[in-house]
Amino acid sequence: MVDFNNETTVSTPATNIVKVLLLQARAVLFEALEQYYTHKFNGITPNISVARARLLIAFLELQGYLKRTLPKDRAKEEQKTYSQVFEKLDSEEFEEKDMKDLVQFLNVKLDKLNITKIDTHKEYDRSSWEQDNKAHGY
Repeated sequence: MVDFNNETTVSTPATNIVKVLLLQARAVLFEALEQYYTHKFNGITPNISVARARLLIAFLELQGYLKRTLPKDRAKEEQKTYSQVFEKLDSEEFEEKDMKDLVQFLNVKLDKLNITKIDTHKEYDRSSWEQDNKAHGY
C-alpha cells in the first residue's frame, strides 16, 4: 500500500504510485475472488458482491486509460467498449461468467501497460556478435 505520509512518496514519480495502486487493487480483487471460490468449492452459497465491488474499483483506477484506448462504438464485437465494461458491472444480471471475463480483460490491459508483464527482456541471437553489440548499444 502506498504511504502518502512518507517523505519518499513526494520524490516518487506519479506513474509509479499509480502502478502500485493498480497492483494493490488487483491484489485485493484476487483476495475477494479467492474467498468467493473457497466458499463455492466448499458447497457454501458464495456472495459475489465483494469481488464485484473490488473489480469496479480496479476498473475505476484504469478509467482514463480505458476511455482513451477502448473503441467508442460497438463495431468490433470481439473487443469490449468502454461503456460495455461499466454497463456489465452495473447490470442486475451480473454473474460469475461476467466476473471471469472482466478479470481476464483487466489482466490483459494491465499486461499491455507492462504492469503485470514478467517477460520484459528482449530476445536476441547470441551467436551473432553484431546483434549482441546492437542489443547492448555499442
